[in-house]
Parts: sequence; structure tokens; C-alpha cells
Amino acid sequence: MSESAAPEQLDRLALLQFRKGNLAAAERYYKQTLAKKESAFGSTHEEFARTLEGLGDVYLASGRIPKAEECFRKATDIFEHKLGVEHPQVAVTLRRLADLLEFRGDFESSERLYRRATDIWWERFAKRTESSPDSLTDLEALYGMKRGVDQADLIYANARSYNLRGELFGMPALAGLLYEIGLLCQKRRWHQIAASLFTYALAELRGILEIDPVACAAVLARLADARFRLGDQTAAEKDYREALAMLQQHGLESSPELGDVLRGMAALARGRGDGNEAERLQLSGLAALESSLGPDSCRVAYALRELAKLNCESKKYLEADVRYRRALDILQANLGPTHPDIAALLDDLANLFMEQRKFSEAENLYIRAIQVAITDTGPLPPYVATFYEKLARIYGTEGKFGRAEASYQRALDIRADSLIGCRADIAQTSLKLARLYLSWSKYMDAEGYFRSACELSVELNGKNSQDEAAALEGLGTIYRKQARYKESETTLIKGLEIQEQLSGFDSAALVPYLDQLGQLYTEIGKYKDARNSLEHASEIIERQGGDSDVRLAPVLNHLAALEIAQEHLDQAVLICGRVVRILEPAQEADFSQCISAMIKLADVAMFQRDAGKAFAILQQAGKVAEAKLGLQSMAMVQLLNCMTRLCALTGSDPLQYLKQGLSISEAVLGQHRIEVADILINLGRYYTRQNESHRVVEYYMRALQILDQTLGPQHPQLASALDEFSKVYSAGGDPQQAEPMLKRALAIRERCFGSQSPITLLTLTELAEIQEKRSLNSEAERNYERVRLTWEQLLPAADRQCAGLVLNLLLHYEKAGDLSTARRIAALFVERQRALTPPEPSGRDPVWQALAEALARLA
Repeated sequence: MSESAAPEQLDRLALLQFRKGNLAAAERYYKQTLAKKESAFGSTHEEFARTLEGLGDVYLASGRIPKAEECFRKATDIFEHKLGVEHPQVAVTLRRLADLLEFRGDFESSERLYRRATDIWWERFAKRTESSPDSLTDLEALYGMKRGVDQADLIYANARSYNLRGELFGMPALAGLLYEIGLLCQKRRWHQIAASLFTYALAELRGILEIDPVACAAVLARLADARFRLGDQTAAEKDYREALAMLQQHGLESSPELGDVLRGMAALARGRGDGNEAERLQLSGLAALESSLGPDSCRVAYALRELAKLNCESKKYLEADVRYRRALDILQANLGPTHPDIAALLDDLANLFMEQRKFSEAENLYIRAIQVAITDTGPLPPYVATFYEKLARIYGTEGKFGRAEASYQRALDIRADSLIGCRADIAQTSLKLARLYLSWSKYMDAEGYFRSACELSVELNGKNSQDEAAALEGLGTIYRKQARYKESETTLIKGLEIQEQLSGFDSAALVPYLDQLGQLYTEIGKYKDARNSLEHASEIIERQGGDSDVRLAPVLNHLAALEIAQEHLDQAVLICGRVVRILEPAQEADFSQCISAMIKLADVAMFQRDAGKAFAILQQAGKVAEAKLGLQSMAMVQLLNCMTRLCALTGSDPLQYLKQGLSISEAVLGQHRIEVADILINLGRYYTRQNESHRVVEYYMRALQILDQTLGPQHPQLASALDEFSKVYSAGGDPQQAEPMLKRALAIRERCFGSQSPITLLTLTELAEIQEKRSLNSEAERNYERVRLTWEQLLPAADRQCAGLVLNLLLHYEKAGDLSTARRIAALFVERQRALTPPEPSGRDPVWQALAEALARLA
């Protein structure tokens, strides 16, 4: 039949085979038609171009992208030359060519063609004189016009007035034309117009005597997709089911249209949370596509990708891995190794490995995805910034902070350089980089990026947005870490109030703010406020996830720290035990929180001088750490640090634990981390007791250098290290070396805590003591008097720091022979202590013990 059939019959046969998925037969018929039309009309006639379009569709469906592009471009040239550049037929071919370019990853060119096709249809069918721009060269004005259902009505009315004859897409001309413009509107994300146009096209199809089930199903599927995107899932499912029934009724169980309908129904099932039904429908859709298009079609690859995502959600990781890799092979064979969809699939596969905490495999895939996206010219597409952010997340998890920082900076550069750079995305990346600096203890850098993100969010979204609240939580955390307590409290409360406005009083989004406030109030002695904040946070988590939710662990640990701060040791033990019970059986928990709770239990046992119990707890914690986190983990370092504290109780030599902890810390985190500095200081203390001064200086100097570089020159932790190092020189008979260190510590504490805080005044008494040793008696006396007057006028006797400075004052005036002043200070101190409710315990701490002895002497 085909040899003698007219070109119009061959075109219809080719379209029929194409709809059924018989691509080889469709290609054969289209090629025969081309030969006949070339013979009859020549190769530059518009009829020849129409068949070229059909052949291009076949090539595109079978993944032969260059051949498809050649057909569409040649057809476009013919239509423009024969019919004019503003003819509707040109718009049809431009839309096809734009689809191909978008599929190939050339988004800029495809967008330009979509706009041009839209201009042609709007000029002919959707133009109202009173609402159109004065000049159609003003694209911004043209595309700024409001587009809605009224425009769909106008297009339909104008198109009907033309009384079109013939066919488009194998449909009656009017239905085909409405379908074509609807497809274009979907590409432009004008889903309301598209849905109306598809509805009109469907009405036209149903109005003819012989209903074409494939054409109706295709329009119904597009209508369902538009309604789904508009949020009307009920109507979308009704349309999909009608399309499915129509195809099955006419024996089209293996057509590409059936595959697309089933995939759409799977998306609906997934949206309503029915994962099993979604997977069943997706498998059926995949089978229909494989049967109709063959196992190596790009559409098969995309169906495999969607099925793999469902597998990930149900934690069927092996099935997901296999399907992602098969989809990757298909797309690489069809599209080449540098297509954007290859990068997207590599991203999906890397995310799968991240879910399984296989960081090395994920890292390699993200790097491959970046390499796919790299071009010789022009800026990198913005989505590559996301790959760099995910790499940074891996590096941050592994403690490779320098590499994480470089990756976030690269992501920021890409977003800033992008032609379509989004300031909201820049704000989000700034937040992520700020959080990295926070975990890295680079507080000054973190503060700068949190402030930048906060300012950007206010600029873009106005005040009281989610991003502003997140940035405030980060800033408040930094201020707490820097002991800028008033700023911290004000900032955290502001962030909490914004978050409450956005999500309600009992939202899980409040937990980070409440947790930070709880820690802050514990540190500054506002124990009632601390309890209120932490208990509110734990109640929110329990209401949402039950009393075994792993998210409770960090909040409960901070609640245990609050109890320890008040010496409510039995309560602390109960809370820590609960943390362990929550986390030990969990499969996907933060086991460092479990180790932290067990260390608190060991510390409580040591506080009660039960070394055997403490050792047993640490042994158990070591087994958990080794099994869940590995020997080379920071949790193991925390355990080793606790073992050194136990050695101090038992009189054992802690050197092996200190050196092992230092080795692990440097291997896991690198040499320039505050955790490493902490261990170096502990080693300095150890060698101080051994009277090995050269080692003491070596370790303290290394620690100071690390703290200065990582925390900055004004950090309280650096002040503590300087204070401690100065004591080493002072005790060793070298007050001249000690004095500048202590002066620097004093300056830092004055800046951070104020000139009247207990820690600042305590440091001032220590400086006065060194000045006495250097025979700078007048300076020393001035400093002692300043401390005495400030304490008498302003300070209660409440904490260990106050006890320390009172002890230093008593010892000074007692040594100077000014017993009347010493006794006045002692009496005032005792009076204030009695006024406290409850009184501060003093029995176990050496500072309190020494103070009690001094008070007894002066009584």
C-alpha cells in the first residue's frame, strides 16, 4: 500500500505508527513521504517541511538529537522563507526546536525561541488593541502583560473565527492549534492558560464523529498535568483515569501515551503519600515505554530516574542504585557525556550515597557532575553552585573545613557571576558558609556572613522572614560562643519571636532558638530561664515525635548540663541515661550525642569520687564509639580527654591518652583546630607537673597560635589560654614574661565581659599579684583597690569566679597586714553568701576550700 499511497496518506500512517510507539515504521513512512513530496514539489516547499517536522519528532523520540535538530532547523528555514517569519506554522516549528534545545541543555537559546513563538501566537490570537504595548519591540512590556483565563478565552474565540480546515498533530485544525498553544504556555509555566486551552481542544475533539483515542488521551494527560501544577489533584486524577481508560479500551496498552499517563498518575500517588501505589504505577508506565519505544529511549531513562527516586524514599537503596545507573548509561549513549541531565543524574546518585553516609562515593559523583557542567566559555550555570555546596557539606561532615570553605566560596562566585544570578540563592549560600565558620569556630568570619545573609533577606523579603530568623539564630549562637551574652540573648529572642510568628508557638522550627537560649541561660546562671527554654524545646519534640525521638538527645544533654551546673547530680544521671537509651538502639542517630551523655555520666561518677563506676561507663562508651563512629573520630577524642580527668582522680599517668587524643584530632581535623589546641594545653599542664619547661612552652605556644588564628585575637578562649600560660611563667619565677600575657588576657576579658564582671576583676587581681612579684607595688595596690571597691559596690558573692577574686583580695590584705580591710571583706562576703537561696556549695572545689580556710583564719 505504501508504495502507491498518496503523501497525505503516508503522513497519516506515519503519525499513527508514531503514536503507537512504532518508531521504525513511522520513520519509514515519513521518509517515503519526503521522497514523494520532493519529487512533486521540491525540497523547499512547505509540504516537504511539514513532513520534515514529523520525521524530526521521530528522531527526537528515539534519541537521535542531531538528526532531529537538522530536521527542525531545515523546516523552520523553509516555513520562514515561504510563509513569512510571523506565520503560525513557523511558531509550531520554533516550539519544537525550542523543546529540543531545552532537552539538549541550551536553555538560553530555547527560551529565546519560546518567546518568539509566543509573540507570533499572541500577535495573531491574543492581542487586544487596548491592552497591548505601544511597541512590540518592548519585550519587557509585552511579557509583563497579565496572562490569565481571559486570554485563553480570547485565543479560542479568535481561533474559531478563522474557520480553520485541515489537521495539526493529526487532530482537526482548531483542536490541534489550541493544543499547540497550550503546549507552549506550559513551557512558559502559564498553567492556567494552558489548562483552559487544553479544555477547549478536548471539547473540539469530542465534537467530531470519530473520536481519536490517542489524541484525546494526549490532551487529557496535558490537561491533568496543568491541573496538578495548579494544585487541583482531584481533577488531575479524574483526567488521568479517563485517558487511561480510553487507551486501554482501544488496545493501546503499550503506547508511549499510556506510559506518560501512568507516570503522571504515579506522581499524584506520590504527592498524596501512597508510595506503594506510586511505585506500582511507575513500574507499569516504565514497561509501557520500554515496550513501545525500546529499552534505550531517553523517555525510558527519565522513567527509571523517577522510579529510583521512589525507591530512595522507601529506602530501597540497591534498587535505586541499579536504576539510576541504567538511566545514566542510556542518557550518556543518547545525549553524550556533557548533557545537563547527566549532571542531574550524577547528583541524584550522589544524594543516594549521602543518604547512606557513603561520603567518598558521593564526593566523586559530585566532582563528576561539576566536570560535566564545565564549559570552555561563559559562566557556569547556577545549578553547579548546588554541587559545590553539597561537596562542602561532605567536607564539613568529615572535618575538612578548608576544602569546605573553598567549595562554598566557589558556589558564591558562580551565583554572583551567573547571568540569572538570584540574590536569594546568594543569601542561602552565605548562611551555609556562615554555619561552616561557626562549626569551625571562626566566629568573626561567621558573624560577617550571617550579617550579610540577614541584610540580604530583609532587602529581598522584608522584615520578619524565615531567612532573617535563621541568620539571627546563627548570630545569637556566635555571640554566646564569644561570651557576648546580652547581645546573644537579644538576638536569639528576636529570632525566636519571628519564628513564632511564622510557624506558631509549638513548631519544631523553634527548637534551635530555645536550645541556644537554654545553653545561654545556663552559662550566665539564669537557671530558671534555662529550664523553661530547654523543657519547652523537649516538649515540642516529644509532641511531634514521641519520647524516643532522636532529636531529643542534644536538648536533653543541655538539660543535663543545667542540672550539673546546679549540682543536681541525681537528676543529671537520669537525663543522661535517657539519652543513651534513646540513641543506642537507633539506626540513624547522632551517636556523638550518646557519647556526650555517657561522658557526663562518667564526670558525675568522678565528682562523687567513684573511679570504678566512671571507668566502667567510659569502657561502655568506647565500645559504642568504636562500633558506631570508628576509632578515628572526635567522639573517641572526647573519651580520651575524659580518661585524662579520671587519671587525675586515680593518680595514674594520663600521657598515653593525651598523645593518642592529639594524634586522632590532628588526623581527623587537621593541625589548626581549637580541639587540637585544647589537647596541647592539657599536654602543657602535664609537663608543667613534670617540670619539663621546654615542652611546656612548646605546647602552650602552639595552642596560642592555633587559637589566635582560628578564633581571632579577641576571643575569651584565647584569654583563658593566655591567663593559664602566664601562671606557668609566674610559678616558674619569670613574672616579666607572665605580665604581658596577663595584660592581653585582661584586655580581651574587659572587651568581652565588661570591666566590672567577676572574670575581669579576677584577672585584675592576678595581674596585681604578678606586679607585686615584680616590685611594682603602687600599680599592684591600685589594681587591688579597684577590684575591692568594684566588688563591694556592685557584685554579689555567687559563683566560683567571685570566690576566686575574694580569695585573692583576702590573701593580699592579710599578707599586707591590713587585717581590718580583710575582715571587712570577709564579713561582707559571708553576709552575701547567707542571702543566697540556695547557698553556693563549697566543699569539693579547691578555690572554695581555700576561701573557707581564709575566712576561718579571719573570723
